[in-house]
Amino acid sequence: TKAQLEQKMVEQKLQQREAELARREIDLLQRELHIIITQQAPTPKKRRGVFKQAKLKQLKKEPGQISFPVDFRHTITVQHTPKSHPSPNSPPGSPSIPRLRAIALPADGVKGKTWGPSTCHQRERGQIMNRPKRWSKSAPNLEKPARPRAFLGENPPDELN
Repeated sequence: TKAQLEQKMVEQKLQQREAELARREIDLLQRELHIIITQQAPTPKKRRGVFKQAKLKQLKKEPGQISFPVDFRHTITVQHTPKSHPSPNSPPGSPSIPRLRAIALPADGVKGKTWGPSTCHQRERGQIMNRPKRWSKSAPNLEKPARPRAFLGENPPDELN
């Protein structure tokens, strides 16, 4: 009948529209990822010590070996966003397209490997830190040193506490 044909036409148009929206969302996600990747500048580690020429020559001899990256972290992720249902009494809609979202994690958000009190030398450092702290010896001591008055035969005056 005419109503069934019209309903099928509307259904086909809705399916085409849904597929078009899915393609546009994937295209948008690709653009977001491209922007995130191009905006992130890598933070190289500083060289410490003397850079040895011998290591460079050794690397030139074996060009076929490439090591795995050290301390590699993924800083870009794509997450599926949950769809929100307005109310349980509302009629179900068409099958929803999975919504994706590109997220750039902070590159320096994760603390790197450093030496400090949290490393394996914590017990040794704990003994060092238990000592009373003294002032720096680089500045001169401008206060007069307190002399013991018991040796001089005087009674100390009453001090305000």
